Amino acid sequence: MRRIGLATVLAAMVSVLTPGTANAQEEPLPVPYNLYPAAAAAELTNPGAPPPGANEWNCQPTAERPYPVVLLHGLFVNQTMNFQTISPLLKNDGFCVFSTTYGLYGGETFPLNQIAARASIERSGGEVSEFVDKVLARTGAKKVDIVGHSEGGVVGAEYVKHHGGDTKVNKLASLGSPLRGTDPFFVARLVNALKGFGLNWLVDGVTEESCQACIDVLEGSAFLRNLNEGGVAVDSVEYLNIASNYDQAVWPSTSGFIDDSPGVDNVENMLMQNECGQDFGDHLKMAANFNLVHRVANFLNPSHPVPPCRFVAPVP
Repeated sequence: MRRIGLATVLAAMVSVLTPGTANAQEEPLPVPYNLYPAAAAAELTNPGAPPPGANEWNCQPTAERPYPVVLLHGLFVNQTMNFQTISPLLKNDGFCVFSTTYGLYGGETFPLNQIAARASIERSGGEVSEFVDKVLARTGAKKVDIVGHSEGGVVGAEYVKHHGGDTKVNKLASLGSPLRGTDPFFVARLVNALKGFGLNWLVDGVTEESCQACIDVLEGSAFLRNLNEGGVAVDSVEYLNIASNYDQAVWPSTSGFIDDSPGVDNVENMLMQNECGQDFGDHLKMAANFNLVHRVANFLNPSHPVPPCRFVAPVP
């Protein structure tokens, strides 16, 4: 009896001390819903790193979750700052999650190399194409799902429509994305007025080497006219577009909605306040909005439960 007891104790000690045990792997990741503190802490301690649960390159999709999820951040942030909430939530739900920082100009050093998504959206669409190909090659999956916040949703739509993503993307969720452009504080009108007075050189000189994407997302831009020509959506992809009445960056907030007229059955446009009257979340909060991120998870995995509506304050 003593021998059996000793063997049992030793086996238990080995299982506890050995790294990478099944129990450790199954431990759910924390999911913070306070964007600023979580993002700031992550960026300060490990600038530019993938968010929790992302870029585990040995992750293999399952029959229940056959499509890896690729996260695309918004303007002036990176993968670290944008996805401290969505990434661990989807990882806990059983998805292989991947993220990348895109849209930087070459040769930039810290801290400018942490302020991303500034290069042209067309160029960023090409970068995303390369990243998706890498994800597909490493995981063996046939397609990916994409979640894009703000400009990230526009980049995702550009990739799908103009960079071969129509055959490689299953679903695309866009959160506060100005697919038809934005005019915050009438900036788009000012830019168009400057161009009308022949000052294109001034606009282009300021933006081409610092933030071409800032012009690309403005209402009436040449980029958006090209993206919207013939419609944004493609038949092979399912779309979820979420907007908030309290979006201070996308004017109008419904700019991210895709035509859902009769005959278009692969697009869902969702106004958060129609789903939850207690939701006062703004543009930045979308990436950590409790009500919103669970609806994204449900879109990607219909078995994921949508919790009851929760009050969301108008601050990140």
